[in-house]
Amino acid sequence: MAASLDDRVTEILKEAGLCRPDNAFFELADSVKQVDLEPALEIGCGWQRITRTFMFTTLQSLGVLAKQFTDNEEEPPRSVLGAYQTAHQVIGDDLANAANEFAVAAPKGADGIHYVWWADTIVRPLLERGNGSADAAAKAAAPGIEALVANMRRLGESPLGAAVELRVVEAIALDIASTGSTRTSRPRLRTPAR
Repeated sequence: MAASLDDRVTEILKEAGLCRPDNAFFELADSVKQVDLEPALEIGCGWQRITRTFMFTTLQSLGVLAKQFTDNEEEPPRSVLGAYQTAHQVIGDDLANAANEFAVAAPKGADGIHYVWWADTIVRPLLERGNGSADAAAKAAAPGIEALVANMRRLGESPLGAAVELRVVEAIALDIASTGSTRTSRPRLRTPAR
């Protein structure tokens, strides 16, 4: 069954165009030379919301699975325990920067939780450049983000939800890491004159 779940996730990602070279977002992003403040804020606020939801719904799902472990007298299979262990490692990176790459760069304590770190280093400076406009936060509730957050919340209620969320994130992250970007420079942020 694990292989069929894995195959289905891969199929869904390909159908959605979330893998390179068919990922229209990355294709377009590589061509961008400049980003206006408002879209930068929308992306920043939306990403913060998605990463926050991912972290908490994955933890929620792990709790559902842990409850099943405590309610059942039988020992869980080691393959399930291994998956549980992996999920904790991944979420450990989001929560406590367990991976060395994060440990050396992230702020210490709660400020280093990934979505908080993102808010402090990306969203807040963008808000300050836009005179504190919070309109982007409301726009981050775009239909696509709302649908994704709703699906993640449903997955949080399932003992398999963490496995599905982690598999999707892994597939996209590995795809990005393995193919890299052709971009040689970052886009500039265009801000309105004050």
